[in-house]
Amino acid sequence: WPEDDATLSVQDIRLHLALLPASATAVTLSEAQEGLLPHYPVIRDGSERRWVEQDLEQGLTHYCIESDSGETAHPEHGLVSAQIRRERWTVAPHELSKARVAIHWTATTARGPWRTRTEAYTSRDAQGHITARLEAFIDDEKVFERDY
Repeated sequence: WPEDDATLSVQDIRLHLALLPASATAVTLSEAQEGLLPHYPVIRDGSERRWVEQDLEQGLTHYCIESDSGETAHPEHGLVSAQIRRERWTVAPHELSKARVAIHWTATTARGPWRTRTEAYTSRDAQGHITARLEAFIDDEKVFERDY
C-alpha cells in the first residue's frame, strides 16, 4: 500500500487517493501527557476583532479583521514574542471580480533590552496587481526595507 501515488487532475477536477486495505491495523494514540509543553507567561492578552463597514456613496463593503496574538514569554530563555495581523477586504457587490485586499502584519520579538520588529504589507488592487513591502527594525531604528 499504496499501489499508486495520489494524483490530482485539474482539467477534470478529479482526486484519486489510495485506500487502506481491509487487512490494515488501526493506529491507536496514547493519552496526552500533562506537562509536556512549558507554560508561556502572558505579558499582554491577545484579541480578535471582525467587523463590516459599508461605504454607501461608493457602493463598497469592507470586511475588516484585526487579530492580535498577545505577548508571551518563553519560560526557559525569556524570548518575548507577539504578532498583530490587520486585513481589509473591499468588495463591490456588482463587481466581485474587482475585489481588493490590504494586509498589514507586525511581528515583534524581544529579550531584555534587545527588541526587533518586522512590518509586512501586501495588497491586491482591483486590477489584480499585487504589491508587498517589508520593513525590519532593531529597537526603533529601521535596518531594512524592500518593496516587491
